[in-house]
Amino acid sequence: MENKVPLSLFYGLVYTLEGILTTYFIIFNILYLRSFEKSFTEIGLINAVIIIPFIIKIFVGIFSDGVNLFGMGHRKPLVVIGIIMEAAAIFAIPFISPVTHMPVFIVVLFLAALGMSIFDTATDGYCIDITPEDHRGYVQGLMVGGRAVGAVLAGIAIGYIAHRLGWPWVFYVIGIFSVLPLIFVFIVPPEVERTTEIEFDKSAFRSFLKLPVILFMILGFVYPLVVYSVESVVGAFVNEGISMNLWNVGTITSLIGIGMAAGALAGSGLIDRLGHRRSVYVALITTSVIVAALAAINAPTAAYILTVIFGFAFGYYEAVYFTLGMDFADPRIAATMFAIFMALGNFGIGLGQPIAGALMDTVGFRWTFIVFALINLIALPLIPFIFKKRPAAA
Repeated sequence: MENKVPLSLFYGLVYTLEGILTTYFIIFNILYLRSFEKSFTEIGLINAVIIIPFIIKIFVGIFSDGVNLFGMGHRKPLVVIGIIMEAAAIFAIPFISPVTHMPVFIVVLFLAALGMSIFDTATDGYCIDITPEDHRGYVQGLMVGGRAVGAVLAGIAIGYIAHRLGWPWVFYVIGIFSVLPLIFVFIVPPEVERTTEIEFDKSAFRSFLKLPVILFMILGFVYPLVVYSVESVVGAFVNEGISMNLWNVGTITSLIGIGMAAGALAGSGLIDRLGHRRSVYVALITTSVIVAALAAINAPTAAYILTVIFGFAFGYYEAVYFTLGMDFADPRIAATMFAIFMALGNFGIGLGQPIAGALMDTVGFRWTFIVFALINLIALPLIPFIFKKRPAAA
């Protein structure tokens, strides 16, 4: 793979930024809004709105595959537009009160998420276009690892800054970091020429009618509904359930990120060694067990240990799913198909947020973990059929 260093830095920065933003949206936005005395149910609905851009990213993928924007390319212009939109919205958040201007606050949060959705989809498409098949494992390591590093940085920085300097500085720092990937957009290799093999073709959408693809998408809906909802519950649980302060919540978030990085790293070696089918079984069952175990947390020490293990299972599951997503994506509609896979997951995340909020308000934190562990097992019977016509990946 040519230009490996600038590409690695570009992917690393983009996906680290995604990890930071996702950590804020999923974990710290709850705590930020709780500082304004908002209920968990209300926050869950707000977080569901934030997820909408990651569901409609399907249309961003279709646009990216089919339109050469301003004659400058299918991918890079959208990366630039998305980053600028996200950074501007993040900078604006501390100037808008969720108490007196809640509709405006939600719109700005939506725009921040939309910007992230745009640059994420375009970067995924660029990555699939330009990466040789024998380098996809390396790139997936950067993607999942970058998100995990972003989660670690966000956990340490957001918790510390919010605790010491106040919430406005959290948004200023995230906004400044957001513009760093723009430097490398103009350094990385140009987009590949749209040959016949990867030229946009509507007939490629027939791939979605194949049973393994349909079942894979169901799996991709269930697993993020569970793991991202649980991740959002953990922060609130340790803060209010066992009285850990924001600095310690940040530490917990960082430990989840460290676990995710370790899980993704382990996945880069284990996925090929175990085979895709066995890897999904291991990821799903391990995740269900550890999510249920989170209900037993009753002290900070237990929280530190179990959240690292949860992060490991989370990171491994992500690496497995993203690897399969690249395998299933038809090159003719690569950005669209991958975006649809991710959008279904984001729809799961969006549905999971109000479910998590309602569960926390009604049955409490511990039973919330148990319920999500059981939901995760819904996908277990689908696995044999996902791989039925894919013997090479078994």
